[in-house]
Amino acid sequence: MRARPIAQWEVGSWILENFASVEEVKANIGNIVVPGVVFGGWGFAPEAHYIVHDAAGKSIVIEYVGGKLNVYDNPLGVITNSPAFDWHMTNLRNYVNFSDDQCSLR
Repeated sequence: MRARPIAQWEVGSWILENFASVEEVKANIGNIVVPGVVFGGWGFAPEAHYIVHDAAGKSIVIEYVGGKLNVYDNPLGVITNSPAFDWHMTNLRNYVNFSDDQCSLR
């Protein structure tokens, strides 16, 4: 089956109208394509980043980066835009051993 294109701003509605769980979203997100749309004022197509939570407490991040779909389990339950989610997860390891004393502004 060929993936159906939908606009970046339609993804949230599509998910809410069709699925009740993160697992259902993961199983079906590949059935759509979210093409990059160049916004005239910006002169580029921003990459799309979405977060999905369900009633069971599961969470995923869905990103279209460089035209490629990426879906990540999200143990933190948060999202940022750029850089991509996997970069942030890797970067967090740089701060594992920090304490409040090391981060205070005294």
